[in-house]
Order: sequence, then C-alpha cells, then structure tokens
Amino acid sequence: MRLAAPHGARGARVRGFSMVELMVAIVLGLLVTNALVAMFVGVRSAGRMSSGVSALSDSGRFALDTIEQNVRGAGVFACNATAPVDIGTNPITRQISLLNAGASPLVSDFGEPLAGYEAQAAGGDTGPGATITIANNPGPVADPNPGDWATTNALANVLDASLIAPPVPAGQLAPVGSLIAGSDVLVMRETVPGTPPSYTLNVATGAGAFTISSATAFSAGGGQIGAITNCVQTEVFEVGGFAPGAGSGIVSLTGVGLAPGNTAGNLSNNIIFTIGAQVVPADTTVFYIGVGADGDGALFRWESNGGVIGRAGDPYVVNDELVPDVENMQILYGIEAGAADTSESVVQYVTADKVRTAVQAGGGSPCNYTAAGESPPPGPSEDFNCVISVRIALLVASPPGAVVKGTGLAASPPTLLGTNWALATTDGRLRQVYEQTMFLRNMSQ
Repeated sequence: MRLAAPHGARGARVRGFSMVELMVAIVLGLLVTNALVAMFVGVRSAGRMSSGVSALSDSGRFALDTIEQNVRGAGVFACNATAPVDIGTNPITRQISLLNAGASPLVSDFGEPLAGYEAQAAGGDTGPGATITIANNPGPVADPNPGDWATTNALANVLDASLIAPPVPAGQLAPVGSLIAGSDVLVMRETVPGTPPSYTLNVATGAGAFTISSATAFSAGGGQIGAITNCVQTEVFEVGGFAPGAGSGIVSLTGVGLAPGNTAGNLSNNIIFTIGAQVVPADTTVFYIGVGADGDGALFRWESNGGVIGRAGDPYVVNDELVPDVENMQILYGIEAGAADTSESVVQYVTADKVRTAVQAGGGSPCNYTAAGESPPPGPSEDFNCVISVRIALLVASPPGAVVKGTGLAASPPTLLGTNWALATTDGRLRQVYEQTMFLRNMSQ
C-alpha cells in the first residue's frame, strides 16, 4: 500500500545561499566593517589631534601669561624701582645692598630687574641663526655644567653657582627639576608679588633695628631678604630677626647667622629713611626648562618668597613644575635706545651674554657708561637696567599620540626667535612655538 505524498510537496527542493551569494555577502560585510573601522579611527585620530591642539594652546598661553606677570613687575620694590635716574650728569644710587657678596653676585645684587643666562651650543650660543637639537627620545638629561650658559662678565660670565642645583619639587625625586642644556634661564627681582608694603614707625636711617606697621611682614625665624625704600633709594638687607607685636613688628639686622648675612649691623647713614619709609620682602624668581615629572622637558618656576635662592634647606624657597612638555625657551633682551633717556623704544634685541656690549654701544642713555660727562653707575653691574623689554619663545609639545608616530613636525619652521631647531626623532606629538614681547612697566623712562 503506497501512501500519497503531501499536496504540493512533490518535486520540491530545499534551497540555501549559493557560494557566489555567500562571497558577495562576505565582501559587502567586510566593506561595511572596514568603513566603520576607518570612521572610528578617523574620529579617534581627530579627537586626539583636537585634544593635542587644545593642550598646546592652553600650555603655551598659560606659560607666557605667567612669565609676563613677573616680567612686568621686575625691578620694582614697593614705591621704588631700579631704573637709572640722573641728576644732571650724575646717576643716583637707586639701590644699595647690605648683603655679603660672597661667591654669588646673583644672591647679593638686587640692583637690576633681571639677570639672564644664554644657553650655549656647539660653536657659540643658541641665539638667532644657531641650530639646536631637541632631545625627545630618550628625553633630556640633567646638566650640572655652569659653562653651558653665558652671561655678562659682571655676573661672572657663566651660570651663577646659586642656580646650578635647583631644589627638587615637593613630592618628586631627582632628577625632576634639574636644569637641562640648550634652554635660556631668566631671573627676576622684585617685591614678593601680592605683598603690600609695611611702613616704618620710627626713623630708620643708620638703624640696627626698626619698627614696622605689620606683625606678619617677615618670619620670626629671620633669614629673609628685605628691602626698605624712601621711594627714591632702596637698601636691601637680610632680616636677622623679626619680633611680631600687636599690629607691628621689630626688624633686626643681626642675630640669624645665615648666609649671605649683612656686611654691617645697621642700615646706611647716607640714605634718609624717615617715618613712613616702605618695607617689603624681596623676591627672586627663576624661570627655566628642566626635567619634568614625566621625564620630558617642562617649564619650572623657582621662587625665593623672600628667602635666598641657592641656600640649602631654605624654608621659604619653592620650586614648582609650572607647565609640562615645554621643551625649549629662548630669550632676547630689548635695549633701550640711547639717543634720549626718555625714548622708551628698543634699539635692538640681543642675547643675555651680549647685553653689556649693546649697552656700552648705546650712546647717551644713563646706561651708557662711556658717554661723555657721565659717571659709571654704582654697584657691581647695571647692564640689565637698560633692558626695557624681553622677547620669549617657548617650544611646547602635545601629549603623546596626537599624531601617528613617525609623522608630524620634526623641525622648524617656525624658529625660536631665529633659532632653528630639530627633533632627534619624530614621536607622535604635535609641537608649536609660542612667543611674546613683554615690557617692564617701570623700567622705561
């Protein structure tokens, strides 16, 4: 007996995808996947690029803005400044120092607004026309050789001994904070920023101790650097001791015994400090490129806060990594035109080691030592009192991965104020040069 097949099933075939159809589907799937992957990679790369550009802009502008704040106030001590002033053909002694000179002119000489140190390269300095190589792989190493920087002969020609070994920033280990070769160093002198002046409550001329209108101007432990001024002349001294009282305090010039110390136990008898003379802590600020916490170059700000730069264990001095991934800094100093004391214009920009030569060739300004009828200015050096502006260029790198490794900018342009640069190797980072001209607001006459 034969069973009948279901209706409509006779002759039916079970069919699937053919090999050609499968291959076409796979190819289409791969094309779509490839497009999605390419889009993802593109979006990710664009995101990294955008993040890198943003980081560059933020770092560069913040660094320049911070430096400018100090540059604008350089040379200012309360109501007085270091800018040279003549009476007839004789310059006034704007500032004298009671500090022991010792082995460091930078520690004892507050008579100039700035001190600059030009990095040296093979065959000369790193100024305009020179070429430098940026150590980026491996990163920069500490450079303890003072001869790798040059300055005026009044500042001993090489990097000051007080600047050779910056303190390690809090929470870090050496070599973080160490100087690296190839970048310039800028030092500024002024009143501790944001500190209002105190006033003498008695005549302080020739005094070994005097009372001021503040109980917090100095630390009771002493050892800070102070300045007293009558708004025409200033005397810088080390606080031997400070005795705070009710709304006032007594400053003594003897007693602490820390370097550099004072050459005498009393202020000068030749400068009149009447009641109301202004008293402030004196600050030294150093901007330099050092080894950052990530092993790359970084911009550091080293501040004395009234203490002494280079004095071991000084409790007032602070060194901070200000901006990471800043790989180089080049600086030029604008010399005031010598044709007129009130020109307020720059005749030329030079590197730190050429400031003295440019000043001596000025012709007619109080800074020109050799001008007919003018006496040499007082103090160990007046070179940087002729500087009324500085130009600063920073080479800033983005975080790694902003571009594909092996691509991207490997060499200038743009230059660092005329200094050519190149990378040891490309490394997947974006780089940008940021530069700015900054004027010392109280140095132009």
